[in-house]
Amino acid sequence: MGHRQAVHSPEDADHYSPQPALTGGFLLDAAVATRWSFLATPSEPGRGRRPGWLLTTAIAAAAVVVVVVVVAVHFGTQRSSADSSPSAQGRPSGSAASPTAGKKPSASTQGPQGSQKPQGPQKPQEKGAALKVIEATFELPTGKSVVAGARSLIMQEDGNLVVHDQDRKPRWAAMTKGENNSARFQTDGNLVVYSSEGQHLWFSRTNGHPGAVLVFQADGNVVIKSGDTVLWAAGTES
Repeated sequence: MGHRQAVHSPEDADHYSPQPALTGGFLLDAAVATRWSFLATPSEPGRGRRPGWLLTTAIAAAAVVVVVVVVAVHFGTQRSSADSSPSAQGRPSGSAASPTAGKKPSASTQGPQGSQKPQGPQKPQEKGAALKVIEATFELPTGKSVVAGARSLIMQEDGNLVVHDQDRKPRWAAMTKGENNSARFQTDGNLVVYSSEGQHLWFSRTNGHPGAVLVFQADGNVVIKSGDTVLWAAGTES
């Protein structure tokens, strides 16, 4: 309850001015005002805590930015790796066309017939061209032969030296006979038929020409030549 001053006289009553009483409402209003002044003007410890909140917020924001950058770099690296992989490189793209697309195949890819020209008839060999050249010393025992083209020189089993054609028909013969005869082309240029005892049964009479050769010609003739000179010929040309 509030306390009032005692009025002693009417004169005192005329000059009386009431003083504010310390009521319960006044105390409540004072407490609220003190509370709001406390919140509006923070104390010194409160001022020290505000920069800490700002620093924490800034660090959190920077951490978020770093995480976003790392994630972006990671996905960008994976995408570039996928684009550069062999499977990606092997896939045709819409902008890169095949080097051979739309091109007409060349003559070399159309098969062997397109790249080969028909060959004309081959030029026949000259009649005197050599098919086989035999140098001395050369020996032909019984039953052996030398073949070149359509001609063959044979030492037959009967001892006769014969030139046969492709049909095995005799075209020339030395007219010798005997067992184990042999023919020998000697270093002096002579072609000789020897018996088994070493006696000469036939010879070409071309001795004295060392370096001469026995030649099978393209025309079918068998000759003995010294350089370009024919020393002996079997006469078996076609």
